[in-house]
Amino acid sequence: MPQARSSNGLIRRISLALLAISGVGLASLSEGCSGGKSGLVLGDPLSQEAGTGNTGGPVTGGTEAGGGAAQILGGDSGLAGDPSAAGGPNQPQWVLDTCTPTINFVKRDTTTQGQLFTDAMPDPSTPVWEATHDACRLLYRRASEVKSIDEVSLIVEDTDGIAYTAGTEVHLSTRYLKALTDRGVDLAPEITGIFHFSISLIYQNGGSDADTAPPAWLIIGIADYVRLESGYIDRAERAKGGAYDGKSSQTTAFFLDYLSTKSPSIVYDLNQRLAPTAPVWSNDVFTTLLGSDVDTLWARYQATL
Repeated sequence: MPQARSSNGLIRRISLALLAISGVGLASLSEGCSGGKSGLVLGDPLSQEAGTGNTGGPVTGGTEAGGGAAQILGGDSGLAGDPSAAGGPNQPQWVLDTCTPTINFVKRDTTTQGQLFTDAMPDPSTPVWEATHDACRLLYRRASEVKSIDEVSLIVEDTDGIAYTAGTEVHLSTRYLKALTDRGVDLAPEITGIFHFSISLIYQNGGSDADTAPPAWLIIGIADYVRLESGYIDRAERAKGGAYDGKSSQTTAFFLDYLSTKSPSIVYDLNQRLAPTAPVWSNDVFTTLLGSDVDTLWARYQATL
């Protein structure tokens, strides 16, 4: 009998993934889980192995040990912006009520390099809430389906790599922001795109508790689909080739986008099929939901490019 796993087990492993840059703009996850973490291999010298930054626990106010400033945004603090404005004015009320966590903002890098984040994101609650709202709106239909997340920690620090998540923490590298600035990249949309990918991994389903090998390619593809549907991937970047379950989560996201033209609820349905209480994953799900096996659907998508 397969050994059971916690409902968030794969999400925690995938969440240790770094996000890599290809040219100008955020590229996609390119490796499946291996050895408890996943990484990116896009030929970019900025790519590093996951998990190199500190992963200290949440800070609840004042000044963090080591000199980093900590702020609680939302809740009773009164420090954050208007959550109803994040992610556009037409977010469903249940999304605003359910998916507006308290934001624990820790700025560990207080140098001029760290100031790059502050200059790009004067109110960090805005892009984080935009990401939480978009993830919930795209992946769920009602509040009862969403896992309970009271707080998301955003940690901005001087570390190798680019960004990773661990549990409900999102870590962002200021060295990466400096490298982007040197390239002339607009930081605000780039950071917001990273948040959409990382926070989607926090909110989405990660596979059945009984599944020892849930589909990592689909889970990270759904996270990139949220980034795509929220406007932080250009559909003009679609290209023929690759694989739906290959190294590029962006390719998977484009495939899911195509499938949504055949069944508008397909990503919602797939996320539900990855719920903790769902059966062990099988690609036969695509036949059940769309009437054709996934390889046939992929071939039809490729024919449109």
